[in-house]
Amino acid sequence: MRWVLNRADASRIKVPLLDVANWTDWSTAGYRFAASKDKWLRIQTGDHLTPFYSEEALALQKRFFDHFLKGLDNGWEKEPRVAVQIRRPNGTVWRSASAWPLPGTRWQRYYLDAANASMTPDSEHLASAEKSYAGLEGGLTFTTKPFSAETEFTGPIGVRLWVGSSTTDMDIFAALRLIDPQGRDVTFVGNSDPNVPLDLGYLRVSHRAVDPAKSTPYQPFHPHATSEPMTPGELYPVDVEFTEPTSIVIPKGYRLALTIQGKDFGYGPDANIVHADDYALPDAHNSGLFFAAHPNRDATLYGGTNTIATGGEHVSYLLLPRIPR
Repeated sequence: MRWVLNRADASRIKVPLLDVANWTDWSTAGYRFAASKDKWLRIQTGDHLTPFYSEEALALQKRFFDHFLKGLDNGWEKEPRVAVQIRRPNGTVWRSASAWPLPGTRWQRYYLDAANASMTPDSEHLASAEKSYAGLEGGLTFTTKPFSAETEFTGPIGVRLWVGSSTTDMDIFAALRLIDPQGRDVTFVGNSDPNVPLDLGYLRVSHRAVDPAKSTPYQPFHPHATSEPMTPGELYPVDVEFTEPTSIVIPKGYRLALTIQGKDFGYGPDANIVHADDYALPDAHNSGLFFAAHPNRDATLYGGTNTIATGGEHVSYLLLPRIPR
């Protein structure tokens, strides 16, 4: 009998690898899991075509293939193992590194408080609280105070939530957003959408099981091998997987916001936004090319009353990769 894997096994990759990823939609999983000793990672920003097919990017790809396929001595071995395009609200800059996540990363928790819809790095006086929303219509947003100094977060992010539902399952759609001092969303050009937030995460709670051997605090690995229904009214700890890492240098006075809801995240035609790039805002739709709105998503199952618990025995938090100045 021939067995067919239900997902690619990157650990079987042992040939040289150049993983070109994007802060939205293009994966870094190949780089993380590949067994190759000769592997390089490049994370860029922008749409699907412009950066990947630029003259600079094509020259890099040709040098990689010339070195490993033609045996040319073109200095490729001196190429930095990791190169990432650091984002700011008004532009980007490239940075080289020896490893991923970036060396020196300091993982910082921002604890959610359902009592006042806030996020704070201080959990000492955080009391137990719960907040509920309609599964298919509503959602909750937790916001930090304005940053008192320029702060950079570059790398994978994680979200641990304690959640419950009035039904036996729920969908979690998470969006990490940047808010300017005027209260406007700062959007970026994504691989398949000209207006995306900093990052997007997803989880169907019945598939909350993780593989500890392949997971980290900032990168859960959900095998999706079994479905575990929820008991209505009971709280469960879940780790929400974000599609990709993120990068942002937050200017003084800006805030971060984490939105949790039961439907696709997107900006409507009346959204209060400012563009980090010179693109026009399209009509209202979800953020990105793929979305979950589908006739087979049973409204009676996924349209219940969802609850997020914070503080006390139910610590919920956003885990961010802070880069020291």
